Amino acid sequence: MTDWRLLALLPGLALAAWLLTLLSERLAVVFHLVDAPGGPLKIHERATPRFGGFAVIASLWLAFLAGHATGVMTFTTAQLAVASLLFALGTWDDFAPRSALARLLLQVMIFAIAWNLGVRVTPSGTGWLDLGLSLVLFIVVINAVNFYDGMDGLLALGALCALAVWSAVAAELYMAWLPAAQCAAVLAGFLPRNWQPARTFLGDSGSLVVGYLFYLVFTAPGGSTWWPGFWVCAVPVCDAVAATLDRLQRHGNVFEGDRDHVYDILGRFGLSASQVSLILGLLAAITARGTQFVVGAPVAESAVITVALYFLLTLGILLLRRRFRLGNGERHGV
Repeated sequence: MTDWRLLALLPGLALAAWLLTLLSERLAVVFHLVDAPGGPLKIHERATPRFGGFAVIASLWLAFLAGHATGVMTFTTAQLAVASLLFALGTWDDFAPRSALARLLLQVMIFAIAWNLGVRVTPSGTGWLDLGLSLVLFIVVINAVNFYDGMDGLLALGALCALAVWSAVAAELYMAWLPAAQCAAVLAGFLPRNWQPARTFLGDSGSLVVGYLFYLVFTAPGGSTWWPGFWVCAVPVCDAVAATLDRLQRHGNVFEGDRDHVYDILGRFGLSASQVSLILGLLAAITARGTQFVVGAPVAESAVITVALYFLLTLGILLLRRRFRLGNGERHGV
């Protein structure tokens, strides 16, 4: 079976993800993985299951088995093993919040396993340099995506748009496109239950896995093709960078949460969660489409336009944070 025939199975994968999402909601109740409302950082109004990561990881394994059965391999066993470890870490954190240091140490351990299994970024071909680059990207991307999961439908739709557009670009350029398309199909199956008003959340078990799906874009083989990863994950990463810089300037504690993310600020202009998700999903699709400018381009050119993208996005979000800050509850500028 060719890749294009396997494409016909994507709707089936989305349906399976939807069914597994329904199952994950039941399991969340059984295991008491339910996010209660209340507190300055929670905007939902009712207790909501937060075990959507089960549906995501189970669907990815189904995609792997389908590819194995049809002779079209997409994900490797090593890639899904690492995803499963991140799912386990996120589930552990969902049961009871852990310290930032404990989470970081375990993420580094999982990265070490990924590196030894061959799931790595290798732009330079120099072992120690690539090891350092891979570690930084792994930690930054999965945590940035985790921080971005703060509104109904936001992360699921944003990741769906970014990965679907990237798969289309990759197909146009005769690169491996099917894994990203399958990830998008999984998120399409999860999204209806996560759309406003959400009946389920990804939880850390899901957001860490979704962040890892972004990281896999960086691991595509072939010279400078690691640059598209920066464009595919640009929106959540730039939001996290802006939040980090702003918190450092304000009080020095980057781990102190706030409601000043770009999606929070857009919501203060009277936009619903659905409208905010659609706007930022469109932005994610646009940046993912921009990958066509860096695939195969000279390294210096790719670096310059990627830095320009990150500078402009981060600066824009920083200006929004400082103009329309909510902070610890006091509203400014709106």
